[in-house]
Amino acid sequence: MNTTDSITPQTLAQHVVSSPKIALRYDLPEDPNALRWRAWWADLYDFDADCSICIELVCYPVIRKTACGAWIDPFSYRQPSKQPWEEGAPGIEWVPHAGHALRWVSDNSGQSWAKPTREEAIESLAIRLSRHACNVRNAADKIAERAAALEAARPDLADYALSARNHIKATT
Repeated sequence: MNTTDSITPQTLAQHVVSSPKIALRYDLPEDPNALRWRAWWADLYDFDADCSICIELVCYPVIRKTACGAWIDPFSYRQPSKQPWEEGAPGIEWVPHAGHALRWVSDNSGQSWAKPTREEAIESLAIRLSRHACNVRNAADKIAERAAALEAARPDLADYALSARNHIKATT
């Protein structure tokens, strides 16, 4: 069952996140032998929860298990395999996406692209968020240094340096 039916794409305007929500692309049970999970930031708007951003958990089918990981198909999708009038309908199954390579993911690596459980996928998202924040901080420091260099080299362009400093102040 797809639980993101009530979520519609939001406009590009910024919204305050009042209560982040976790959305499942496919509501399937956790089974490390059959599925791998990856968490994404989704810019979606849920009118019921009044939140503009949520964590979306996406699962991928395990095609082959190895001793220390699994091969997954990151491009596969689920669809009904039976017509509504057939017995056992809708009979939703994984459909492999032809023409794309499989992706190998480790069972116990911190750098694995997809994790065996939902909780590990959300923890991985938190680590990626922290790393992204460090990258933004480093970029802001470089901008400040470059603005100072521009002011020193070309005082007539000091307005641009001031504008750059104001932009980075707004993001920190």
